[in-house]
Amino acid sequence: MTAVAELAARLAAARPGDRVATGPGVFDLPLALRGRDYGGVVLDATGAHFRGGAVLNGVRGLMIWNGRWGRADADLPAFHTIAATGCTDVSLAHAEVIGNGDGRGSGISLAVSGRVTVRDCRFHGHA
Repeated sequence: MTAVAELAARLAAARPGDRVATGPGVFDLPLALRGRDYGGVVLDATGAHFRGGAVLNGVRGLMIWNGRWGRADADLPAFHTIAATGCTDVSLAHAEVIGNGDGRGSGISLAVSGRVTVRDCRFHGHA
């Protein structure tokens, strides 16, 4: 199991209101979360670098706190560093969002999503 898959499993086991800490480390694959109401779970990514970004589909009630997302030295598999589709009550705070290595794409893509909050984040390297 990859480190990203282990983290996804820990998030899946989290109960509403839990805080799941990644600890320091580098995650090369995208964090992919699908179809779950996390009920206010906090993903504390302090010290973590998610080089593959994140893909959220149908996620509800999740706060992502801190972390570095994306990479500037190579293209990401996805066009967006963080992509959220069909998400509600999701927030990203105090994170660094890095653009694709080729300067294309966007930092965050939101599609058919509501009540999404982005605050106190730093964006760089995006076209």
